[in-house]
Amino acid sequence: MTDPLAYLDFTAPPVLKQILCWMDGGSVTLNLCDCRAKPFSVEFSQTINLDKDYAAKYSDSHIPGSFLLNDAAVPIRSNDEQIILDALKQLNLKNQSALEQQILQERIAFVESEEYLRVAALMGRM
Repeated sequence: MTDPLAYLDFTAPPVLKQILCWMDGGSVTLNLCDCRAKPFSVEFSQTINLDKDYAAKYSDSHIPGSFLLNDAAVPIRSNDEQIILDALKQLNLKNQSALEQQILQERIAFVESEEYLRVAALMGRM
């Protein structure tokens, strides 16, 4: 398996190109470019509908409460997870609305929380 971060360069903050807020209960997708202009996406899957039958409709990567890089689940509490979160915290958000800034801050805080671990366990991700 190849390292999903191997082709990305976070020596400078990534550039946020687009925030997509899905109407599925709270999923948020960020379309970004690294400092060498290589595109990538980060998704925070919804956490509203945590019914296991609902979750069973999704592929392994889009399970409710998951954190994804280019549609692949980022291992929970891994070095990769921390690298991505640290890069997201460095985003220049001056052109984003206050609501978009709040959404991003809340999603990052969720992934760093104990609640994230509880939801991951509930959904069978750990």
